[in-house]
Amino acid sequence: MTHFYYLRHIIEQIEYLAENLNDSQFSEPLQVLNNASIGKHIRHIIDVFETVASGADQESISFDKRSRNTSVENDKSLAVNTLKHWSDIIEKMNLNKKVLLVNNFSLETEEDDICTETTLIRELVYAIEHAIHHLAIIKIGASQSFGLSFSSDFGVAPSTIRHYKQQQSGSRG
Repeated sequence: MTHFYYLRHIIEQIEYLAENLNDSQFSEPLQVLNNASIGKHIRHIIDVFETVASGADQESISFDKRSRNTSVENDKSLAVNTLKHWSDIIEKMNLNKKVLLVNNFSLETEEDDICTETTLIRELVYAIEHAIHHLAIIKIGASQSFGLSFSSDFGVAPSTIRHYKQQQSGSRG
């Protein structure tokens, strides 16, 4: 399934970061990232995938109440291994399972939950799109702060990659 292919592609992009940044660079707050670190962005990506994976055993999921495993923010190998762990679980799940997505947009109370019926596949699609967005932000931070270079598809949505390829093939004719 192509969504599993792209989930593995996200893992490869995070592995690239882990291989090319030292521990200090991974966890250093960066001004260009509003004083967040690359590790914090990676942790956030992992938290969202973990929330989807938790849906296998629950009737509802809430990205608002995700676990926020801060230990992965400072440990590159733990981050990669944790993401691989959740990816393995997701690949074995019944993604057609219906769950309630619980959100709360109130700044004042946790009693204003909004519940929406969804499926785990829909939330996996969200998690993938969300990861792409954060990888694009990470790319900016790592290239500006550490001079790290990236492949042209790092942090880019598949639809954008296809669009660029169509433009390139059309311009040669």
